[in-house]
Amino acid sequence: MLPIAELMAVVKAHELISIVDGAHLPGMMAYNYAELGMDFMSGAGHKWQCGPGSTGILIVRNKMRASNPLPLPKWYPIHTSSYAAKDRTTNGTETYDIAATITSCGSLHTPMFQALAQACAQWDGIGRKKIETYDLTLSSYLKEKIAERWGVDALYSPKDDPKLLSALTSFNPFPNKDDVMNAQKSSTFVARMLSDYPQGFVIRSADFPVIGAAGNHYGIRVSTHLWHDARDIDLLVDAMWDLSRKI
Repeated sequence: MLPIAELMAVVKAHELISIVDGAHLPGMMAYNYAELGMDFMSGAGHKWQCGPGSTGILIVRNKMRASNPLPLPKWYPIHTSSYAAKDRTTNGTETYDIAATITSCGSLHTPMFQALAQACAQWDGIGRKKIETYDLTLSSYLKEKIAERWGVDALYSPKDDPKLLSALTSFNPFPNKDDVMNAQKSSTFVARMLSDYPQGFVIRSADFPVIGAAGNHYGIRVSTHLWHDARDIDLLVDAMWDLSRKI
């Protein structure tokens, strides 16, 4: 997880417009977005928030706050052809309901919208900070288990700096470390974790550049959600270790 607050300090110092890719944040992290002060942030409604597929959450700064006193940027939504540009505020009081404007369109998918709202309400009922703590605790447990089996150098995800923690864990499971640059081998690992073990483990392969590497690395990525527990992690690690010796 990149440290949004620290990055926002750089953004504000240089008077930049801030656009955050927060695909995994809603439902995983209990951030106060107003306190972070970004101008725009998009997040998935279905990943960790468990709303319907193809739903999303958009955060738009609608007034000047202590967290970001910079002028509001102009923006032009494209969800409707009937949008009339409105003046944005220059102080701490919003001039109009920007959420109502964004969600107003000719063919709103009401069932999907209400299902996402219900999922958000359920998360609020459980307690978002409780969910964040649980997810991160499981993720830290997984990272330690990976470090025990494969060595800490196999991890791509930070495990010791609290500012960089998330409930996503990426690592290199292959005894031959260069095999992580083989997209087909990583895809096969993911497929066999689903097909070869009775639990039917669903994990992902994600590619990214690594400084000094000849090509992208196709790391294995695991998400630890609130419906998982430590026993699930133990079974997963045992299965990944077994498969890594065979593949």
